[in-house]
Amino acid sequence: MGTRIGSNTSNVEGSEGDFQNITQTTTGTKSALDVAVITTGSGEAIEDIEIFEDTSFVTGDSPVSLDFNTVLSKNATVFEVINDGAGDFTFAVSEDGAAFGGEATLKKGEGFTDAATNVDTLRLTWIANSAYRVRYR
Repeated sequence: MGTRIGSNTSNVEGSEGDFQNITQTTTGTKSALDVAVITTGSGEAIEDIEIFEDTSFVTGDSPVSLDFNTVLSKNATVFEVINDGAGDFTFAVSEDGAAFGGEATLKKGEGFTDAATNVDTLRLTWIANSAYRVRYR
């Protein structure tokens, strides 16, 4: 399952859906993002970003359901999923955590952002060994 690795709780306002820049640091040998600061194009921090990550998404991990509502106590209004690995995977969204819409494929290096959304859960399904990051609020 994806690991929830942190959040950015800056008080600076930013525009929803603008995940252009990310600053990351690594502590020791950890490969997860320890600190994430996501900014708008003008450099202002977007507040309250949560992150799930899996640097080794393999068949035994699939499918994985990332429950935004449990973390946020509400549905996410913006999310971004990024394929950081060599293989492909699919994703599907649910507004209620039970019924999912159609699946879309993300290939190596691709990402998808939805800023006008109401998502309870994001489901990722393995096609080939990969890695992913999901940012949301």
